Amino acid sequence: MADPARARRLAKRIANIVASAIDYEIKDPRLAFVTITDAKVTADLHDATVYYTVRGADLDSEPDLAAAAAGLEKAKGVLRTKVGAGTGVRFTPTLTFVTDTVPDTARHMEELLARAPAPPTTRSPRPARAPCPPATPIPTRNLVSETTPATNSLAMSDITSSGSTPAATAVDIRGAVELLAAAASVTVLCHVQPDADTLGSGLALGLALERRGVPVQVAFGSPNDVPGSMRELPGLHLVTAAADVRETVDLLVTVDCGTAGRLGRLAPRLHGAARTLVIDHHRSNTRFGTHNLIEPDAEATAAVLVDLFDVWGVEIDADLAHCLFAGLVTDTGSFRWGRARSHLLAERLLATGIDGARITRQLLDTHPFGWLPMLSAVLATATLVPDAAGGHGLVHATVLRADSAHLRSEEIESVIDIVRTTAEAEVAAVFKEVGAEVWTVSLRSKDEIDVSLVASRLGGGGHRNAAGYTAHGDRARIVAELRDALG
Repeated sequence: MADPARARRLAKRIANIVASAIDYEIKDPRLAFVTITDAKVTADLHDATVYYTVRGADLDSEPDLAAAAAGLEKAKGVLRTKVGAGTGVRFTPTLTFVTDTVPDTARHMEELLARAPAPPTTRSPRPARAPCPPATPIPTRNLVSETTPATNSLAMSDITSSGSTPAATAVDIRGAVELLAAAASVTVLCHVQPDADTLGSGLALGLALERRGVPVQVAFGSPNDVPGSMRELPGLHLVTAAADVRETVDLLVTVDCGTAGRLGRLAPRLHGAARTLVIDHHRSNTRFGTHNLIEPDAEATAAVLVDLFDVWGVEIDADLAHCLFAGLVTDTGSFRWGRARSHLLAERLLATGIDGARITRQLLDTHPFGWLPMLSAVLATATLVPDAAGGHGLVHATVLRADSAHLRSEEIESVIDIVRTTAEAEVAAVFKEVGAEVWTVSLRSKDEIDVSLVASRLGGGGHRNAAGYTAHGDRARIVAELRDALG
């Protein structure tokens, strides 16, 4: 039997994970008015009851309890997967959703008070905190200034507010610089299973802030350690264990994260930030920050950071260049699909004296011997489907946990770049087993197919030629789902 204190901690963590997923990731309109209120876990930690309430669309409408229950039931598998990833427990608890009737009386009183006329007062109301003023656009490369699309999520700075929720703000480079320059403390979060673009960008930004005397932490939700291929990146002293990331901060910045869910168990830290700045280059980014700097034409988030440093007046020395080059060389596949700007940017970074060949070799061309038998087992599963994707062809392969459990994430992620070389297929997919009937799927395309649209149909996202998503079910089912999505 587990320690009761541990069960309470796990229950609280489950409630936070489920609430965050519903607010920021699950795009089911039936869950738009659902609020997670509590969770309880059995003594053996195998079953969790998650309590929720449902409100009406406005003060005079009744909540649609049946629709909310159906939405939660449909999302149960995805939510349980997120709970497993976010808690790290050996056995992921089953989830049962139960309507919470305790708040009903309090809610009824609030509704009565809301309908009552306000009493006269001579005291001036406390003014609401003004949002960051819109920045003046500057001449720079393809900056995004679009409004945030409507979602079920709330602006991060107003999660605990009872007032109206303002829309998130799209900022340009100068607006992002103003936020960073004004911050008293900063947390920089990279996505789970970090690659060199997210970690390199995070460390470069962290070093720039540290040099200005700003308290800064850089972190990622999983795994527990920095991937072996990135242990030569400068600034690793800033990396903070996920459990030690401060819960409240003046400014939280995410780098290279397309959704809040990509933060894993650190997603709840968004709640404790006064403001959040999302810096990314994924076209499918969900704009989950209070402020969002998205440059979909940038080859890597590292390239966005170069633009930001130039406007901010940050000198890009060898340490910063090392971090930024790592992100650039990774996201362009050693410049195989980079445009002219990628090569110009690389020339600038290499001029600082960094060893580009060594950095590239460490990141992309170095694997332990155990990678070879794993690769042999995976390639034995390779299947060519010539008529898929409208006749453009699909090749797919499978990575089973039994074949990859002894390897680092970077070894597993490298498989897609071998499978994608198949001449007869426009689209390549690698299905990576991460749990019982739970898979992460990597997609690549050459020229004709936008795999970010395919991934979006299946709950993921990414770039035109490189994207991914999470799938649930047996292998035959998830392959069939991908073929249907490809058309």
